[in-house]
Amino acid sequence: MRTCAHQLVEELWNVIVPLPVNEVSILLGSPSRLLFDAAQSGSVELLVILFRSYPDLIWKVDDKNRSLFHIAAINHHENIFNIIYELGTFKDLLAAYREKESENNLLHLVACLPAISRLQVVSGAALQMQRELLWFKAVKKIVPRSYIKAKNKKGEVAHDLFTEKHKNLRKEGEKWMKETATSCMLVATLIATVVFAAAFTVPGSNDANGFANFRKKLWFDIFILSDSVALFSSATSYCYISE
Repeated sequence: MRTCAHQLVEELWNVIVPLPVNEVSILLGSPSRLLFDAAQSGSVELLVILFRSYPDLIWKVDDKNRSLFHIAAINHHENIFNIIYELGTFKDLLAAYREKESENNLLHLVACLPAISRLQVVSGAALQMQRELLWFKAVKKIVPRSYIKAKNKKGEVAHDLFTEKHKNLRKEGEKWMKETATSCMLVATLIATVVFAAAFTVPGSNDANGFANFRKKLWFDIFILSDSVALFSSATSYCYISE
């Protein structure tokens, strides 16, 4: 269901569209860069409304000559990035972007850490590092192949820049994984202890021959099977985590 804000934007935009191109540009650029603020904050609904009736907005650039495509990529807004990515040949032209001053290409830009608010979309340093790596690989697929090994003015390759910028996050991720593994080992040990004891303390005691009184009951078979699975699973997980 569309929100009131969504409807308001559509109504305002319908008033703006008939205006001359230069007036539209002034409105979008003052008092702030509306388009780039929307791309930076992830306001995908707003951009969809604007693109639908004014496709040329995709070529707008900021003070550093970066398009909405680059702003979305830098800030890890997948929805906005995907919308522009689906434009076909346009994405190839946008992906070939390169900053004049620093000679950074799109891959260099996404190699840097995003804002904390974007990084904390997922919890846990290890998952954050995984998300960063997946995002870097996704952008790597669309840039020209020559850009993958290209160096900026500082002589940095995008991959090396990614490694350097994410060094602390990687260390935090390793620490997080070790702490999580320790907690899992503790839980696995407790489960194994309980189910092992349960295997020798069957419900209903035993008869004169030493057999369980309920051995012919269906629920007893289910109990034995469940206990065996729990013991095997906890023992296996303990061995796997401790390696």
